[in-house]
Order: sequence, then C-alpha cells, then structure tokens
Amino acid sequence: MADHKVGFALKHRAAICVDMESMMSINARRRQFLQLNFHHPVPFGTGDDGPCGGIQVYEGAQRVRGDSRYRPDRIVRFTEFEASPRDPWPEHNIHAEKREELEEEEAQATKEVERPNFKIYSR
Repeated sequence: MADHKVGFALKHRAAICVDMESMMSINARRRQFLQLNFHHPVPFGTGDDGPCGGIQVYEGAQRVRGDSRYRPDRIVRFTEFEASPRDPWPEHNIHAEKREELEEEEAQATKEVERPNFKIYSR
C-alpha cells in the first residue's frame, strides 16, 4: 500500500513540474535545458568520454553490488589514462580460471538460447 502512495506522490509532483514548465516561454525553457548540459558527454572514467544526453549520478559500490540483480561487468577495460587511436592494442592477460569461468558462462548462455521456449500439445 505504501508503494502506491509513493508512486502517486511522484506522479503528482511530475504533473506539477509539467504544468509549471508549460507556463514558461520557449526562450526560458531553452536556457534551462542548456544549463542541464545534455550536450556534454557523460564520462565512464578517465579518458573514456561516454555518450551525450545524460546526467551523471554516482552510486556507492556497496549499494550497487548488494542488489540481487547485480551482475559483474564483463567488459575488460584496458586504458587507465587518455584513450588514443595511437595506443597499442592491449594484450589479453586473463587468468586461466577466469577464462574457464567465462567459457562456462558462454556455454550456459548458448544452451539457454538453443532451448525451445514452447511446448507441443497433442490432442
């Protein structure tokens, strides 16, 4: 029941914001939008600019990793400083255990994709 109340309160706040924005002139809306800096990239890390059009929010590692939906990042990031096209291609230094673990996950994912998701019923 409390979740419904919170959802209703957030929906009501959003409606108030939309009503207030509709009273603003186009120039005022444009200035406010430009102040949000959506045209600047949101960096993932040092040297990795990331995509434009977002607002960066930092979350604590414990909060993220403590969530039941957390899955470890499988992207191997090689650059620690400025990324450049002139940088040498990275060498793979993945330990044998980690490689075996990744191969097992890949085999499991392949099985799940190949398994049919429907049942055949006979009359």
